[in-house]
Amino acid sequence: MKLAMIGLGKMGGNMAARLLRHKIEVVGFDFNTEFVNNLVKSEGMIAASSVVDAVSKLEGQKIVWLMLPAGEITE
Repeated sequence: MKLAMIGLGKMGGNMAARLLRHKIEVVGFDFNTEFVNNLVKSEGMIAASSVVDAVSKLEGQKIVWLMLPAGEITE
């Protein structure tokens, strides 16, 4: 299984790490590149440079998991 995780902050980053430890491939994107780089180095996550890039790295069935805070930016 392979999925895209959009939003790698406190909740999204921990969920991505947990999925990766259970052998689920994760393509991750966050505007904060430090979050992305940390998961690439520590867990072997596949980095994406945008939401479009993350989705394009998925084959077949596309699963996109959003872990974004509520508020103006997500509405």
